[in-house]
Formats: sequence, C-alpha cells, structure tokens
Amino acid sequence: MEVEGGEKYRTEHAEAGKPVWESLAEFSTNQILPIIKIQLFMENPGLLSLDDNKLGKLSLQIDPTFNKTNWWIDMIKSKYTSNEQLKVKLDVRMEKPQNLKMCGWCYAREKNVWKTWKRRYYALVQISQYCFATCSYRERKSEPTEMMPLEGYTVDYAEPDNAVREGDVVTFATNEENERHNSEHYQEAFKQYNDLLIEHEEIFWSLFAVDMEHVIDQQPIESWDSFPLFQLLNDYLRQHDTLSNGRFHQQLRDTFAPLVIRYVDLMESCIAQSIHKGFEKENWKSKTRGCATSEDMLWKLDALQCFIRDLHWPDAIFAEHLEKRLKQMASDMIEACGKRVCRHFENWIKKGGLIGGTSSDYLLPSECCVMVNVILDCKAQALKLCALHSGDLHQYHTRIDEYLEKILSDMSKSLIQKLVSVLDSVFKKLSRYDEGSFFAQILSLTKPINEDGQSYVSCVNANLEQLRQRISDEIFTLNIFEEWYRQQTHFIFIWLGERAEISLHPYQLACLLLILKKTHGSFELQGVQDKDLNSQAYSSIMQRLHFEETANAVK
Repeated sequence: MEVEGGEKYRTEHAEAGKPVWESLAEFSTNQILPIIKIQLFMENPGLLSLDDNKLGKLSLQIDPTFNKTNWWIDMIKSKYTSNEQLKVKLDVRMEKPQNLKMCGWCYAREKNVWKTWKRRYYALVQISQYCFATCSYRERKSEPTEMMPLEGYTVDYAEPDNAVREGDVVTFATNEENERHNSEHYQEAFKQYNDLLIEHEEIFWSLFAVDMEHVIDQQPIESWDSFPLFQLLNDYLRQHDTLSNGRFHQQLRDTFAPLVIRYVDLMESCIAQSIHKGFEKENWKSKTRGCATSEDMLWKLDALQCFIRDLHWPDAIFAEHLEKRLKQMASDMIEACGKRVCRHFENWIKKGGLIGGTSSDYLLPSECCVMVNVILDCKAQALKLCALHSGDLHQYHTRIDEYLEKILSDMSKSLIQKLVSVLDSVFKKLSRYDEGSFFAQILSLTKPINEDGQSYVSCVNANLEQLRQRISDEIFTLNIFEEWYRQQTHFIFIWLGERAEISLHPYQLACLLLILKKTHGSFELQGVQDKDLNSQAYSSIMQRLHFEETANAVK
C-alpha cells in the first residue's frame, strides 16, 4: 500500500486459504486529493525467483471527507489471477488538518479568479484568526491552482449559494442548479393549468387501466400475482395530491375488491382445513410456544391480517369491513382450536402416565402440558388478532378471551383433580391400618416403615417438576400449585377428622408425617407463599399428628 509520491507499506504474509490482514497503514501527505495505490502479490516459490507474482491492483482517489468501513472493492486482475472476480475489503479514512474548514466538489464562477463555469475541488482554509481563503485544487497537487482571500466578504444567508462583497460576486452552484431554476421559474405556470394537468393524468391512467384489466382477466383464478401491482399503484395514488380518490383510483379499487374478497375466502377455508386435519394428526410435541398445528394457524392468521393491512385500502368503509371480518375469522379459528384441544386434553388426562405400576407412581403426560401451552398462547395472541384498531374490544376479543379463560380453568381443575386422586388412592391403602380393622394386624406383620408415604412424595416431586418445566406461564403454574396444595391439605384434614375417635396406627402416622413435611418443603420451593402453606387446616393437622406421636411414644 502507498500514497502516490510517498512511502510504501508492506503487510505480513497470509495463507491463501485465509487471506486476512489486520494491518493499519498510516501515511502523511500534503495533497488534498491524494491517490492511494494497493497491490496484491503471491509469493513466488521458485528458488531463483527475485520478484513475487502480482495478482491485482487498484487506485483510489480520496479527499478529506472520505470515510468508508467494510468496503468491498474490485481489483484490476493480472495474468496470474484465474478467478473471475478479485475483491478486497478496506477501511479507508482521511483526516483533515484543523485549518481546513470545508471542502468538496462544486461549480463556481467569478470575475477575476474563476472566470468560467467548471467543476473544481474547493477548500475553505483558515489562514489566521480572522482571515480565510477559498482555494481550488487539482488531483495530486499539494499547492492550490487558484486562491482568493476572503477578507471583507460576508455570507448572505438569504441566498445560501452566494458569497457577496461590494462590487464583486462569487457564485457557487451544484449539479441541482437546473432543478432549482425549473422550480423558481415554471412552477407558477403549472398552477394556472392545474385542471388540465389533472385531466391529462387521468386520461393517461385510463389508457393504462385497459391493459391492466386485460392482464388481470388473463390470470388463472388461483393466481395472486397482481396484488404487488395494486400495492404499488395504490401507495402512489393515495399520496398524490390530485389523483387520490380520483377516477382511476376508484377504478383500481373496484377492480381489485373482488380479488381481495376471494383471497380472504380462500385463506379462511385453508386455515379451517388445516385446523381440522392438523389436530387429527397432531403428535403434541412442543414447538415454540405451542404445537405444530397451533403455531401454523396463528402464523397464517397474523400473516393474512398483515397482508390486508399493508394494502392500505383507500375506501374507509370497505377497509373497516375487511378488518372486522378478519378479526371475526381469527376469533372463530381460535375458538375451533380451543374446542379440539379441550377434547384431546380430556382423553389424555384419562390415560395418565405410570412411572411404575401403581397409581401413586402417576406422572402427568407431557402432551397435556403442551395442550395447556397451546391455550395459553392462543390467549396471548388473541389481543393482537381479535382486537379492532378502533378500540372496540368487546365484540371479538372479550368473547374469545372469556372462552379461553374458561378452558384454562377447566384444564386446571382436571389437572388438580387427577393429582388429588393419587392422594386418595394412597389414603385408601392407609385406611386398611385403621384401629379395629381386620387387615390391620395382618398388614402389621410385614413391619412396614413409610413406603406409601415415600411413594406419594416422589410422585408429588415428579409432577411439580413436570409442570414447572413443561408449562410456559409461571403464573398459571403457580396457581395450580397453590390450589393443589390447598386441596391436598383439605383432604388430609377431612381424613383425620373421620378418625377423631380412634388412634392412628404407627404406619399411618409415619406416612402422614413424611407426606406433610416433605410436600410442605417441595411446594415452598416452587413459590407457594407462607400464608397458603401454613393455613389453619395445616396447623390443625400438625397438632393432631404431634399428639399422636406423643401418645405412641408413651406406649
């Protein structure tokens, strides 16, 4: 790498498979428009070779405003390069000196210095504290070709392109001079014939409409390739001052309205079929926030609403009709999804999942947790998919939200009922040890310790972890834990109340103490609050168990 006329810089070697150099080359130059030269060489492996093979080169002309990073640029290939393209990525920046205040390419004309219109590179240079000079430079030159001191000049901010002094004027211009000339001199003339210009534009678009309708009529009925054309034309027309809601704009709207209605009908049928067929074959494996069928349904509903919204339909009444129909469609589809999920949930909750071979080894199926996630996701998406932008939430969103809330409540009750039934099966076994029971003495011969209690504690811990890991909504999960613990405590309280007149068998006491202590700690770790854990029923249970424990110790 080199700056023409200055020193050179050579990088370290790099492998051909990884041609990367993190090298910084800094050059000093007194040229305002320097030329940078970069050459790429391949090391010559020959023993007698003196020079390396040149693969490519490039030359860059930069100025003090130049600043590019991660810039890919083509190199001029040499005969040693076989690749079709040879590119190099550069970071190039040029720092300007402090006395250089402004610079750039510009057109200028002045009476004495720059006598003809010509594109030159100008620089505003500060010579002293109160003295400036305007200089023009050529490429590769360190000294200005022309220079004009600016002592006594003022800048007229009313006309930003002029620097003025009494008796002498320097006029600067850019490439946009013709456009400003057109705006200043001819714009008023156009306003006088505004009606004719509007009529001319409408005639032009009416001629275009003939071909447009012919092309649309030739399209297959299932093709939707014309929608990008509508978006392009409608976005142009609705922002146009005179053509907006004009004759052609109305014709465009009337032409595409049937296509939009047919497309919405087709998508509604497609989504309904995907719900029906998808849930029949659903394997209930977790995918994103729900299952494969629910994710596909919600994505299609959202994509359809985004597509219709991006059309920016010009007729407010029809646009409102489309919005209401899409919101109603989303509400109906989510409701259909909820009904199917609820039906499958009831079937799966009856199946159960046995870790071992007994009811106390029950584990909630992961499929049931996925179904809960599907309803939770539908409830979260319903606000976006079913709420009207006008703010009318009652008609669609409130109805579907209440429906999904009822499903979640029923699911929660079913889950808790199934889990409490495990406790019921355990206590049926413990009931065989009741005082005076025929089986009590026989079962005591086996000298049990607390096997049933340990089995239930393991079941509780496994299901707590299953719910925590599988269900996505923490608040919903915590509510299940709180209600499960409350019903468990109430069940034990009632069971002990039925045996208030008899003493507990040592095995019953051992199992109850283990269940109460272990599950109390497990639910506490899952976030159940102390006021729910240490309820009045729990205190009564522990008081009874401590009394029984003392009585057994006295015996």
